[in-house]
Amino acid sequence: MALSTIARERLENELLLNKGGGIYYDAARVDPDETTATLFVGLGGTGADMLIRIKNEVKRRMVLPQVNGKIVGDTPKNIGFLAFDTDKNTQSKTWGIATFDQFGSEFCSLAVDNLPSVVAERGRAAAAGDPVWDWYDGMDSVLALDGAGGYRQLGRLMLFENINKVHKTVQDKIKELVSANSGLKRVMIFVVAGIAGGTGSGTFIDMAFLLRSIASGAGVPNIRLFGYCVLPDVNLLNGGHRDRLWSNGFACLKELDYWMCPGADEQNDRFVQKYSSQVEVNMINARAFDYCHLLSAQ
Repeated sequence: MALSTIARERLENELLLNKGGGIYYDAARVDPDETTATLFVGLGGTGADMLIRIKNEVKRRMVLPQVNGKIVGDTPKNIGFLAFDTDKNTQSKTWGIATFDQFGSEFCSLAVDNLPSVVAERGRAAAAGDPVWDWYDGMDSVLALDGAGGYRQLGRLMLFENINKVHKTVQDKIKELVSANSGLKRVMIFVVAGIAGGTGSGTFIDMAFLLRSIASGAGVPNIRLFGYCVLPDVNLLNGGHRDRLWSNGFACLKELDYWMCPGADEQNDRFVQKYSSQVEVNMINARAFDYCHLLSAQ
């Protein structure tokens, strides 16, 4: 059974050495493994919520960069964070002592201006057989929304609209992490997302293959990609459109199941997607993730 936030914090305080618990010392910090670069990627609102909590723990538990005894960075040089969301307000999320970098190096907005007209135009492109939009079934109408409004197709469309920016953001972040460590032996990428809303479930598979493709193209050694999916029953605890949450989760899990089993033994398919004139992914016998974990409220 999951502990509530209050109960977890109370238990943690009772275990602190300086509170007489004798289990661990809150001021003790762990050095990061300098042979490993780690990138945490959060997709959608739930993914960003998870990401900012991870960053808070990193800030509390790990040795931070220092110059002359003064801390000069809020994360170790070989650990990076990237949040992607269709809601611009996500950049202002905080948790504990953690915030996203306000200069934009940790947040990439997938918001689209004048969304209704863009949606209509992309529907016409799909009907005309445009290879970038041949997957798009169209939507009857789009009202003013904060983010993707719980619609998977809209979340994916907004990713496509921002794909060149997304590609460059990931490329720059991976290059930054790799260049910071001369003895690098591996790169670990953790993708966290809810699969019940529009953004997380609409972008989860695409971002997995984009991350793998970009890291491979950068000549990164020994790439390991991990997924963490928050299932719909977690989101249902906070309300929301029940039928849409369940249908989004079901569709995302069906796609995940398909793309976790490439090769002749399961389905002999390759992930091919043209995103724009500049970005295309074509990967054969590649899983979406090396390992994927499903997180449930039950």
